[in-house]
Amino acid sequence: MRPLRPVLRRPAALATACLVSVLALSGCIKVDADVAIASDATGTGTFAFELQNEAASFLGITDLEAFRTQLESGELSQEGGLTAFEDCVTSETETGFAYTCTFANMAFTNADDLWSIAHEDTSIVFEMRNATGEDGADSSLLGDTSMGSLTVNILFPGTITSIEGAGVEKTSDTTATYRGNLMESFAVTIRSEDGNSSTPWAVIAVVLVTLAIVVLLVIVVIVLITRRRRGASPVANDARDADSDGTPDANAIEPSPSGDQGSDGSPETT
Repeated sequence: MRPLRPVLRRPAALATACLVSVLALSGCIKVDADVAIASDATGTGTFAFELQNEAASFLGITDLEAFRTQLESGELSQEGGLTAFEDCVTSETETGFAYTCTFANMAFTNADDLWSIAHEDTSIVFEMRNATGEDGADSSLLGDTSMGSLTVNILFPGTITSIEGAGVEKTSDTTATYRGNLMESFAVTIRSEDGNSSTPWAVIAVVLVTLAIVVLLVIVVIVLITRRRRGASPVANDARDADSDGTPDANAIEPSPSGDQGSDGSPETT
């Protein structure tokens, strides 16, 4: 992938040209990006470069086709800085002309890119760097005037653990947004968990809960069986006790008196 930094340098030069040509002009360029970082330190998202109408007119761009031609020729994209992305399309907005690109599972490992993403141990490290004065742009001439804006929304795979640099707002445990002026220098470093370190603990917790439920069920079954056996045991003991205290058993056969009797109950004679 070609570096993204030329993309930023070119808008800086354009912004300076806007200032020199039209002193009252503000907001020539708008750069917006959305980056969703995966646990393997790759990024997926969109990158949009918008040239405002005033700046486009100054550059001789009067319609969408002229804007597309400038991009393809490298006048605006700095010979591939923007076109390195996938599925790029041009469009016309109410305020100017836009060039929007998408990227998927892309590794940003070049320190010269607009941003870089690295995987260190169990952390994700997102960095953005820019210095003023590049390509002849002198920020001291601009004063407090904003010649263009840069907005980057970042979604991390895990909880954000630290943020270094100005212009960054933490919008949730896993998201942050950088907003700044294209003509300002900035150095931003954001660290987060990689989203993998917490997975084993979650699995262990589920396993432990499952084992606890199984053990509890086994204990309940054992208790029920034990109680049932204990409930049946006194009845059997009572029956044995009744036989041993001399009380006749209704089911027992009474012994006949001495001497045999006939079937009619009279003594049998021999």
